[in-house]
Amino acid sequence: DHDLLALTADYSERGWKADDALLHALAAVTSAPDQDAVGAAATAIYRPWLDTAARAMQALTSAPTQGNNYVAGPPAARANGVVTLFVDGLRLDVAHRVSDRLANAGMNVEVATSLAALPTVTQTSKPALMPIAPGFLTGGPELHAQRSSTGTRAQIAVLRTLMGENDVQVLGPTGTGQPGGAAWAEVGEVDSRGHEMGAGLAHYIDQEVERIAVRVRGLLEAGWEQVNVVTDHGWILLPVALEKVNLPPASTLIKKGRCARLKEGAV
Repeated sequence: DHDLLALTADYSERGWKADDALLHALAAVTSAPDQDAVGAAATAIYRPWLDTAARAMQALTSAPTQGNNYVAGPPAARANGVVTLFVDGLRLDVAHRVSDRLANAGMNVEVATSLAALPTVTQTSKPALMPIAPGFLTGGPELHAQRSSTGTRAQIAVLRTLMGENDVQVLGPTGTGQPGGAAWAEVGEVDSRGHEMGAGLAHYIDQEVERIAVRVRGLLEAGWEQVNVVTDHGWILLPVALEKVNLPPASTLIKKGRCARLKEGAV
């Protein structure tokens, strides 16, 4: 038996170390035979833990008695002197690497966790954490965010406009803005590299960590008082194929690659 608080606390305190251990193992090998050996070990040791944890979380978020206990974290701060730095797919183990890198450079660092907005895909979870006041965004009919006043799908141009209306500067890849206000910036390619490279991502994680750390340092040196590094979702990575379950079309109202809206009464 599990409860949501216990499950998330266990992952936040120690579960992420299993993910980190696999990434280090994958990064330590390059030849095909060595990669096969790591893959066999991951299948035997890591995958059962991963599968059990994922199914436990899914059960707790989908059961009628538990759904109301799932509360996504708050949106990013809109405080003066604070810049929010978004990293797509900054899983907790990678976030700890960023934290260590910044702490070793003499910065004051804190790591905190919260639940992502459901479904945990960028189109949903990223708008939910942007520094936009409540009421400006709402859920759309096809599992996307939309502007409340017009029903316009919340694509990047709409989101940038909304941040501007909330007095939040939107910084370019190297911009530093006006540190006296509030700002939003983005950095890193963890998510896109993962989709492109699969298990090969492990060899590039530390490069991504360094890119994030350099951007944080640059913003602080430009005069920002605080940099809040945030993310939209984590990810699952295995050097062997993941199980795929196809939902029957008759059971869904909307079906996408990694999420769907079920019809009333569908099992």
